[in-house]
Amino acid sequence: MRASLGCSRMLADTYLCVRAEARGVKLGERLVAASEAVAKEKGGCTHAMLVATGAYSRPIFEKSGYTLIKETRYEEIRWRDGSPLANLDRIAGVHESAALFVKEL
Repeated sequence: MRASLGCSRMLADTYLCVRAEARGVKLGERLVAASEAVAKEKGGCTHAMLVATGAYSRPIFEKSGYTLIKETRYEEIRWRDGSPLANLDRIAGVHESAALFVKEL
């Protein structure tokens, strides 16, 4: 993916978690902005890439200017034997897909 973007260094965000009682004060957006600033200024990154796996983080990345590249619904993901990747009863309704996002920093 880096080559197709003309990117030599890319930030790969892996986790964004905000406790339920701390939501609603833009903490997630501030954490994303801070990680991007460090990656750009100290790491020389020109782009950021991430996979949003939950319904709560995805809007934060969309508001932060990330572009959706690909989305896959969890119900479509199967192991080689055909069994589902995850217990969909446990995550259904809240977390429905994994979405690959990218942003130029």
